[in-house]
Amino acid sequence: MTSFRNWGVMADWTKPYQTYDPSYVTQQLQAFFSLYEKGYIFQDYKPVYWSPSNRTALAEAELEYDKSHESWSVFVAFQLSSIPDTISSNLPKDARAGVLVWTTTPWTLPANQAVCYSPKHEYCVVQSETSGRCFLVACDVVDNMQHHLKQGLRVLKKFPGAVLKDVTYHHPLHPEREQRLIEGDHVTMEKGTGLVHSAPNHGLEDYQNALKHNMPLDECLVDENGCFTAGAGKELSGHDVLGSGSFVVMKLLEDRIEHVGKYTHSYPYDWRSKKPIIIRSSRQWFINLDKLRTRAVECLEGVKITPETARSMFVNQLKQRPHWCISRQRYWGVPIPVLFRDSTALTSRKFVDHVCNLILQEGSDVWWTAPMDKVVTPEIRNDLKLGPDEKIEKGSDIMDIWLDSGLSWKMVLPESKQADIYLEGGDQIRGWFQSSLITSVALQNQAPYKHIFLHGFTLDSEGRKMSKSLGNVIDPHTVMNGGRDPKLEPAYGIDVLRWWVASHASDNENVTVAQHIFSECHTSVSKLRNTLRFCLGALQDFSREMHLCCYEDLLPLDQFMLHLLYNFHLKVTSQYEALQYNHVCSQMLNFVVNEASSLYFQAVKDRLYCDASNSLTRRSCQTVLSHTLDVLARLTAPVLPHLCEEVFLHHPERKCAQAGVFRQKWPPLPNEWDQKHFEELREPLWKVRDAVNKVTSSSNSKQHDIIISARENAQQYNLLHKLQVEDVATHSGLTDILQVASARFTTSPKAPPAISNTGNDTVLLDEGTGLQVQVLPTTFALCDRCRRHISHAVGQLCKRCDEALEEHRLSLHAC
Repeated sequence: MTSFRNWGVMADWTKPYQTYDPSYVTQQLQAFFSLYEKGYIFQDYKPVYWSPSNRTALAEAELEYDKSHESWSVFVAFQLSSIPDTISSNLPKDARAGVLVWTTTPWTLPANQAVCYSPKHEYCVVQSETSGRCFLVACDVVDNMQHHLKQGLRVLKKFPGAVLKDVTYHHPLHPEREQRLIEGDHVTMEKGTGLVHSAPNHGLEDYQNALKHNMPLDECLVDENGCFTAGAGKELSGHDVLGSGSFVVMKLLEDRIEHVGKYTHSYPYDWRSKKPIIIRSSRQWFINLDKLRTRAVECLEGVKITPETARSMFVNQLKQRPHWCISRQRYWGVPIPVLFRDSTALTSRKFVDHVCNLILQEGSDVWWTAPMDKVVTPEIRNDLKLGPDEKIEKGSDIMDIWLDSGLSWKMVLPESKQADIYLEGGDQIRGWFQSSLITSVALQNQAPYKHIFLHGFTLDSEGRKMSKSLGNVIDPHTVMNGGRDPKLEPAYGIDVLRWWVASHASDNENVTVAQHIFSECHTSVSKLRNTLRFCLGALQDFSREMHLCCYEDLLPLDQFMLHLLYNFHLKVTSQYEALQYNHVCSQMLNFVVNEASSLYFQAVKDRLYCDASNSLTRRSCQTVLSHTLDVLARLTAPVLPHLCEEVFLHHPERKCAQAGVFRQKWPPLPNEWDQKHFEELREPLWKVRDAVNKVTSSSNSKQHDIIISARENAQQYNLLHKLQVEDVATHSGLTDILQVASARFTTSPKAPPAISNTGNDTVLLDEGTGLQVQVLPTTFALCDRCRRHISHAVGQLCKRCDEALEEHRLSLHAC
């Protein structure tokens, strides 16, 4: 929590929820029993993801996939024991025929219980031109089989897949066991032989298909350590199935194996140990999703998802998710509150309430440490219909951590209240987002959230995902406070880190983290800081109460700036509401660089520094700078809170006030600031500015006069005229923006002739309206006070400066 506070994360840190708090644990136990009471929770013996390295069951969300994992690729033939005449009629006499299957888990072959086929496809008998052996395979895969086996295959007989229902074969390691071929919807022709080795104890699809065919599970031959049990036979007992066990199986089957190789593919690993997992059957607790999937998908329809493209992935994962295994075999966690009489699980509301009271008094470890007679009192024995001397045991399983976190809504939110937003990485579609949705739908028939936001992940400069194991993680503390070498790892402070998060890491995509990116972010924050600092500096003698001008009294340029500020506020507010923080940052930079600093600040510096201190012209631009500072600080505060608090601390009117920026309301702006004609003014104004800059690129624009001409009533001409009411002026919004000595407007009945802008001081901007700008050396002299070429004689002050100094003298005299 200290880090979150340092990072400026706003929350009630005095009341955080923590999943290990007794109050949280008891809420979770009560939720477990409610789910059990509603019929959602059941115990069963079925295949689950299993981590041999941690000796526990895992959920799909606890898996990572290694795309470069290597497995054994084995083609093995199971000897046929009986085949219908429609198949055997074309077999050579005394032919050795077998069912050819392909597997990348040879350690599961001892657990084989069936071979699956597709009744929709055609199959055939082929004979090896090398060994003379005959095999059953799908017709669609014969060409691929010849490539993989590196031998020619001659097709002897073709027949429909349905014929295979009468075929049986001998178990590969126990020939006395006769097993049959069964239909399987999961059989495809993309890889393998079109016939699938089925080990229901080690495959989720195999298990589902076995249930469909009323096939009971054999004893699981793999223990919790991932080693073969004694039931697998003395040759295999004790061997690691992912290591030596696979070699031993292949050795035992060498006379039946047609080809062995290596196969690189994506394979699941335990997210904690970073070691490969297996699938094995064990007795576990599950949430029955058959009763929840449809309703969960319906509830998700009312949830906003950012980005919306993630919705289909979420829905598909919900629809395809198997029953949720919620039990784990670990030494620390929230216990599953059940007792066992032999293999029968016992629990009740009264028992769970009693356990909750013990936990609130002594902590969650009481389940493991308290004697049985404390956990199971005579009253509880009576409630569970147990005799006083009947032997029972406490369950040793704990709950899945995704059930821990998936019930956080129950701890945090008032009854039936939905969270405004859940925010996490995209991987939480199969994690927290999904576990929260399932538990909430089961317990309160609604989604726990109105909106979920998926952020991306950090990558290093080489595009690799950051992880501790790779040693490529950049610590936020280093970004804030600097590393060992300040030149290589300078201290950027918290606001630069927050700006990086908002501008780079909040648009749902993975983002690269590198020092040069933080340097760019530092530059961006500096531009914002300088803009705010300029406003503060310009307002040291300004009081809103005494000097604020009403909108009608503002100069046209100042009204134009308020229009830009209004539009900026509108766009940023909309982007905040849409959680488009990267666009917020782009909009802020565009505003401070192109509209505030380059355009308006540059234009009003002359007025600020040289006009009479209390003149309307100066107070007009100070009014706009005051509005700009106020709006910009409040809009920037969610991203750069420390900078904006600093602004309020130094604000000439707020530095004595107790309230900071976050105690202010989101700034509502007057509609009168939104003047559409100013929006239309942008295009001709930028055209004129570009033309002036082009002509004066090798000289100082302040030493030039301009003449703007067009046909009478030309729209663009009239729009430009709004920035300068007079036909000729040395002080106007237009001269300030263009940074010229004076500007003159003229009209003519006809459009002026088109003049080439190459090497000429006249530029035609619009042939249709005849709008053109002429740039000429000014006839005015330099004013020694304001440094503008607007004086009528060399060595003489301009009229404006004369009046400003006179006002200053009078004010000194009055004092």
